[in-house]
Amino acid sequence: MQEQYVGIIGWQKNSFIDYPGTIATVLFFKGCNLRCPWCHNPDIVFSKLPEIDFNEIEQFIHKRRAVINGVVLTGGEPTLHSSLEMVAERIRRTGMKIKLDTNGLNPDAVRKISPDYCALDIKTSLDKYDSIGRKLNDSEKRIRESIDIVRSMGEHAEIRITVVEPYINEQVICETGSAINGVSKVYLQRFKNSGALVNGDAINNQCVTDETLTRYREILLNNVSYCEIRNS
Repeated sequence: MQEQYVGIIGWQKNSFIDYPGTIATVLFFKGCNLRCPWCHNPDIVFSKLPEIDFNEIEQFIHKRRAVINGVVLTGGEPTLHSSLEMVAERIRRTGMKIKLDTNGLNPDAVRKISPDYCALDIKTSLDKYDSIGRKLNDSEKRIRESIDIVRSMGEHAEIRITVVEPYINEQVICETGSAINGVSKVYLQRFKNSGALVNGDAINNQCVTDETLTRYREILLNNVSYCEIRNS
């Protein structure tokens, strides 16, 4: 079989936590159109790992169909790759469900692959994405479109917010709450310094308090019915 490289440079064969209620295999696509200093996948973002033949992944999925129920497409940012739609189509032929992790800057790609579950990461104020590497005039419009997709998917989608100052603060949380009004599920995530970050010098050793997370959760609950804190 001809080798097929589609931009996947990381692969976690079995995961019990990345796809809610589903045992999944996780595929990491190289590159990202953001440079979030707190990102814990620098080798993925900067494409420092060798590509993995998708045929090998597909064969693994076929063999493990009795155990694995889903595939997570993550990164980096998977929607950067024109191969994503083909990958999703071939995964679906195996009977697997698909979860997509995205930063929301390519809503058209999200629509095209129509994931069974979508996790959208909100990084900072919707009008401040140029501070983390996205310098397009329509960034806010794109993210709002992705929020609309998440909203329309109900329980089959979520918004995630990793609390890292100054990118996330009380003002940002209030603005974000208004933008995501009506979304079914929101998760606040405590930043943890893994020691391998895109730009750890810009973050320092932050320690977000339980009180801060609880206050942010209460603010968001003014706009959404479900908001929980992860990584406590």
